[in-house]
Amino acid sequence: MLRALLSLFLLILSTGPEMAAQHRYPVEPIRPASVAEPPGAEDVRSLAESTRSSPPDLLTTEEKSNYTETGPYSEAVALARLMEKRSRFAKVVPIGRTPEGREMLVLMASKDRAFTPELVGKSGKPLVFVQNAIHSGEIAGKGATLMLMRDLLVSGRHAALLDHIHVAMLLVFNIDGHEMASPYLRINQNGPVSMGFRATAQRLNLNRDYVKADAPEMQAWLRYYNAWLPHLLIDHHVTNGMDFQYDLTIDMPENDDVALPLARWTRHQFLPSLYQRMDADGHVMGPYGYFDPSHPERGFRTQIFTPRFSQAYAAARNRAGLLIETHSLKSFRTRVWSHYDVTLHALQVIAAEPAALVNAVKLSDQATVGLGGSDAMLFLEGKHSAQSEDYLFRGVTAEQKPAPIAGGSVAHYTLPRTEIATKLYRRQEAAEQVRVPEAWAVPAAWTEVAAKLALHGVPFERLASPREGRCERYRLADPQFASAPVEGRFPVVSVKSETMDFACVLPADTLLVSARHPSARIAAHLLEPASPDSLLRWGLMHTVFERKEYFSPYVMEPIAQRMASQHPALREEFERRVLEDVAFAGTPRQRLEWFYNRSPYAEPGYLEYPVLRIWFTTR
Repeated sequence: MLRALLSLFLLILSTGPEMAAQHRYPVEPIRPASVAEPPGAEDVRSLAESTRSSPPDLLTTEEKSNYTETGPYSEAVALARLMEKRSRFAKVVPIGRTPEGREMLVLMASKDRAFTPELVGKSGKPLVFVQNAIHSGEIAGKGATLMLMRDLLVSGRHAALLDHIHVAMLLVFNIDGHEMASPYLRINQNGPVSMGFRATAQRLNLNRDYVKADAPEMQAWLRYYNAWLPHLLIDHHVTNGMDFQYDLTIDMPENDDVALPLARWTRHQFLPSLYQRMDADGHVMGPYGYFDPSHPERGFRTQIFTPRFSQAYAAARNRAGLLIETHSLKSFRTRVWSHYDVTLHALQVIAAEPAALVNAVKLSDQATVGLGGSDAMLFLEGKHSAQSEDYLFRGVTAEQKPAPIAGGSVAHYTLPRTEIATKLYRRQEAAEQVRVPEAWAVPAAWTEVAAKLALHGVPFERLASPREGRCERYRLADPQFASAPVEGRFPVVSVKSETMDFACVLPADTLLVSARHPSARIAAHLLEPASPDSLLRWGLMHTVFERKEYFSPYVMEPIAQRMASQHPALREEFERRVLEDVAFAGTPRQRLEWFYNRSPYAEPGYLEYPVLRIWFTTR
């Protein structure tokens, strides 16, 4: 720690006195701490047993430092390679490289040695995929899952689970961020001594990148994930926020944001058993969301996620997704223990009835295939419904104390623990939904769209010859753009649209994306403009909002007069608009533009969404 402080101080001095004076003044790190550790945190039994049963050379830095430190990425790689050497049921699988050249590795555990997607499928067993450090300062999951994989593969403490399931562990997702370790990252977190950076070396937040896939790390992840399609994704995080009793909160898609068979499995089979097991081990686990203790009448509301986030992306691929958020104020040892236990219990729940998850996934894929061309509406974005249930929020005492620097007050957390009766809102209804066509047609020129579809495992056919169909096209209006960059892009915050229905002939080389396929959900999220994570909303089609042609008023005026005289209905519509819209009536350019947009001279493609919705059968 002293070495890290000295390095930082020398860095400050090397920037020159002006820079140091303006930006960096040395201060010893201060780690905030929770006033309410969970009941089982005194002995963390599962961690202690894992350590006792481990060979000395497979101990993690977490264990060797008594849970004050975490090791570099090279340690995780070395431990994974050692497990591969010691167990015939282990395999290290490379999946890509980071922008700084580090190799991304998955450690697999399979008693069947099912180390390819095809062999996993033939085995009939579910594959659970566990990932760590997508935000590299949130690092407790790494050590926990290395210990758990050691118990599956080497010490044998939980080896029996591999009779029923396969497990894959992504050692570290954001490796470049992980290697930027410093005592001065994650200001709101209680240890370890030094930890990594939230974003990648390109300053991209991977847990906002699942759909737009700008980061090389995410592109590698998507190729792996969509080749293997694990039955359950477990994503390890650490959350910031107020102090409370919970040592972890979780989220799983269980509403219309996931296919019904998986929603039923999640809600009625998986989650009740997981909560029961965690409670029995002394954890305090709750739903991930937001609650204001000073206004309990507003209720506790779960967070609403879209597929830019991990577990929601899994749902869009008809797979279960579990978000783990341990709490930043709890001790590092408590967080490692929480990650270990929740992952272990998730594996145990699935191993107790593995066919239930496999069947739920299979039925979800089948249900998604049936969406294309049907009358069913597909959920694109949710909002909380009015449905609620009684809930007891487990908090601590909070009071406001004077804060002379802030010029006001800040929260101060103390004992005793509190329990606040409120309502839990976790049910969702559709805020955006769409009827799924038989297919989407992407013009051949939109090559970036084609590349994203391929990356997401969405198959498409390139038409060898023209094909007739019934088309819908979105006509766009009033786009509103973000005023500041979001993850390196200026997204479309909102856009209005109306559909035009017409007979069409799709030219040769058009990319035809069938909606009668298990990938139809993610295809809709990519291609439907109303989806909050559509390619349009993320800025991949901004050129449709730009004019490329312009008219001169002296040219357009006689054309507009001729159109008005030759088309009485058009003239009546124009005169009505002049009477009803004072601003329009007083703006010569808008009046001429009104005719221009209805003339054969209107610029093709402007405010027209390029992707068509297609039906080939009679509607």
